[in-house]
Formats: sequence, structure tokens, C-alpha cells
Amino acid sequence: MIMEYILIFISAIFVNNIVLSQFLGICPFLGVSKKVETALGMSAAVAFVLTIATIVTFLIQKYVLDAFDLGYLQTITFILVIAALVQMVEIILKKVSPSLYQALGVFLPLITTNCCILGVAILVIQKDYDLLTGVVYAFSTALGFGLALTLFAGLREQMSLVSVPKGMQGTPIALITAGHLWRIDNLKAKLSIFNMKGKILVTGGTGYIGSHTVVELQNAGYEVVIIDNLSNSSADVVDNIEKVSGIRPAFEELDCLDYAGLDAVFTKYKGIKAIIHFAASKAVGESVQKPLLYYRNNLVSLINLLELMPKHGVEGIVFSSSCTVYGQPDELPVTEKAPIKKAESPYGNTKQINEEIVRDTVASGAPINAILLRYFNPIGAHPTALLGELPNGVPQNLIPYLTQTAIGIREKLSVFGDDYDTPDGSCIRDFINVVDLAKAHVVAIHRILENKQKEKVEVFNIGTGRGLSVLELINAFEKATGVKLNYQIVGRRAGDIEKVWANPELANNELGWKAETSIEDTLLSAWKWQLKLRERGIQ
Repeated sequence: MIMEYILIFISAIFVNNIVLSQFLGICPFLGVSKKVETALGMSAAVAFVLTIATIVTFLIQKYVLDAFDLGYLQTITFILVIAALVQMVEIILKKVSPSLYQALGVFLPLITTNCCILGVAILVIQKDYDLLTGVVYAFSTALGFGLALTLFAGLREQMSLVSVPKGMQGTPIALITAGHLWRIDNLKAKLSIFNMKGKILVTGGTGYIGSHTVVELQNAGYEVVIIDNLSNSSADVVDNIEKVSGIRPAFEELDCLDYAGLDAVFTKYKGIKAIIHFAASKAVGESVQKPLLYYRNNLVSLINLLELMPKHGVEGIVFSSSCTVYGQPDELPVTEKAPIKKAESPYGNTKQINEEIVRDTVASGAPINAILLRYFNPIGAHPTALLGELPNGVPQNLIPYLTQTAIGIREKLSVFGDDYDTPDGSCIRDFINVVDLAKAHVVAIHRILENKQKEKVEVFNIGTGRGLSVLELINAFEKATGVKLNYQIVGRRAGDIEKVWANPELANNELGWKAETSIEDTLLSAWKWQLKLRERGIQ
């Protein structure tokens, strides 16, 4: 009898995996949308779990219920009590010991899930079905649950939700409720059968934007390889990426100027399908002082990658460009059709030259597709406060300097100029949440790998469409956090553009991407990140 159950268990795994992998394998050829593909994947996963739960239930019925003469109602009650207790333990752990909570990852929710599904399975077999009939009923019921989740999955995708939707947090019945769809994402990323989207190389992946993008790529089912020379970041970021996503990315400490080292990475990690290229020096002020450093780092690193891509069969690249390529635009908000003006800084000039390098390489016939993302001013941190902007030494960007001033590390924040042609005299920028920005890179990778590009090189503005002055940003920070900021007005800084903000309509309409996080929530996330650093004894 035990052997019979073991054989059924193995058969259930085999059949579910075959059906799922076959369907997911032909999805791209059928033109099936990602929503449908995800929905079917979830349906099969739920069906598999519920089928196994039914088999386990038969064992419980035979060796527990019959042996101890427990009724179904008593058993269901017992199971749901266990599920509730597990959920309570999870909530307590999250508050008392976040590190232990992160370490346990998906296991507590899985216990809750299986407890609840066991209850459903007991209901399925309540009328004394034989084992085979019970499995069939369980599988059908599970498909129903899974397909019903399609609606929630579509809603979640439309709303670009990262975590549990507000109002649904703490929902105890995992897997069969919309509130725990993020659990399914986490589980899906851990199961290799779902990880079929390919391998992505992220240069500068331990940096500020890079680390957030790695997490979003992992959440989307990609396998990630990080290259970073740690010149402006720390290897500890890889640990925090793992804590956030539950998956540890491959990491190579390497400078992109090292051609032979890059070549070896492509050889080691065979099958890399695309690259997101962040690795670059990026401070406007510093670039004015050290122009040759910026030209060497930012140009040669891209050239090395473009030379190696055809050799290793890499299909495409998403290049981290910048709104600095527009200089001071004639019209605002600025669109992708705005003329490229003389750069105001060596940093801006490297972005312009790199865009030309990409275009010329593709035009030469190289088998490469590219998307250039011209994004504006990323700020904020991950909602978990495990990832954020942590530059080595004195910050060159506004927000880390601002939060370090607010917490007392820096004496005073300098506002460079109050005599610009703006309402309050300070520079105006389009400040975008870093997680929203990270998601844009994932969408761009989808577009390249799914052959949806209309041109071999495409350009998109990635911004909010709203301009905010530096003084307005300071006021918004004080309002969001309740912390007064010590700042002073000083003279203008060389290389700064007076005002610029995006027209993101092309990205909104063509990519289906939109920045959604408010400036208040974004600034609050940056402040929580700074407080977390203090708690960890880093700053």
C-alpha cells in the first residue's frame, strides 16, 4: 500500500511538470501573453500541491482519522488552527526578528498554504471517493483556484504591486487569496521549473539602481549574474539582495575595463541572453574635476561588452542612459525627440557618446538589439530598508547627502544656487522612485527577449513627468518624515542643468510602464533606509 502511494506521488510530480513545462515551452510560439502564462503556471502549481495534499489526506484518513475516530469537522478545525498559529508565528517573527523571518523565507507560508489546502482536500474526499477519483477532483478544484487567480494576477500586474496589496496584509489563507500572490512569486522564483526566462548579466549590480533591478529581475523569474568592481558599493549588498528576493545571485568582483576578465565571465556563465549595463562613474560634479577618469570608465566598459556580445551569443543590451543627454532642453517636459545638445558635463558627454557607440555598433550589422533608457533622478530605497543608496565616502548625490545631514552625519546640506529661472530659484528635476525605475529595466529586457522591438535601437524616457525643485524636495522630506533639515544656499555648481523633467508617455504607452510611487513615500523610504543603516552600525 505504501509503495502505491509513493508511485502515485512520483507520477503526480512527473505529470504536472511535463504538462507545465510543455505549455510554458510553447507559450512564446503561440503568442500567449505573460499574464496567461503566469496564470497557467500558478494553476498547475496549485493543482500539483492540492493533488499531493489529497494523497496525504488519504494517508491521514487511513492512519489517523480511522485510527482515532476523528470526524472531518474536527480535523478541518484542527488544520485551520495550525494554519492560524503558523501565520501568527510569521507575523511575530517579522516584527521581533526580521533576519530570522528572512532566513525562513517561503517555508512558513508554505506550511500555512498546505494546512489550508489539506482542509480543502478533506472536503473533496468527504463522500468516500476512492484515491484516483479524489485526485481527479482535487486536480480539477485546484485548476479552478488557479484560473480564478488569473484575475488577481492581472490586477496585480496592472497596479505594479511589489508586495501584498494594502488592506489584504496578514491574510491567513495563503495561495488561494489575492493577498498572498507575492508568496507565489517568491515560490515560483525558487522552483527551477519556473525559472525559464533566461540568464541576465547586470554590470554594476551591487550599486544603487543595479541592486534594486537585480531583485526585480529575480522576482520576474530571471537568473542573474552580477559584475561589480565595488568601487562605489559593497559585497554585503549581495547578501541583502538574497534577503529581499530569497535568491542569491551569482557575483563576480570584476572591473568592466578588464576585457579578458569579462570574456572569462561569459565563458563561465554560459547562456547569458542579455545585459543591463549600469557600471559607470556617475557624479556630475566629480566628472568636471576628473574628466579622463569618466571617459575611460564609461566608454571602454561599454565597448568591451559590445565586442564580446556577438562572440558569446548575447542577444541584447539595456543601456543605462540619462536625461543629461538633453542638456538644457528648449521645451519641457522633454520627449525622446528633443535634440541632443552639447553636454553640460563630462558625465553627460559620456552618456551621449555611449548612445552613439551603441547605435553605430548596431548599424554596422552586429547581431545586437538595444534599448536606451534615459532616466531622470532616481531616489528612495527598497520598502524593506535592506537596499538603498550607500556611496563610499562623501555622497555625490542629493538624497544620501540629505539623509546623512538629517541624521547628523553631515553638518549641513548645500543647495547649489537659488538664482535659477525657476519659481523658487533652485534647480528643478524629475525625481523617480528607484524601485519604479528598476521595473522599467525588467520590462525592457522582456521587450528585447520577446522580439517586440519596433527598431533595433529604441529610446525611452523613464521619469514621472513632474518637475520638483530642490527646495520643494527638502520641504517634502521634512513633511514626510517630521525631521527638520539644516541646509544653506551656496553658489551654483559647475555642470548643473537649470531644469528638466520628462514626458514619459512613450514609455507609458509602448512599454506599459509607469512610475507610481509618490514623492512622499519615496522620501520616507530613503529616510527608513538611513535609520536602518544607523541601526546596523554602518552610519
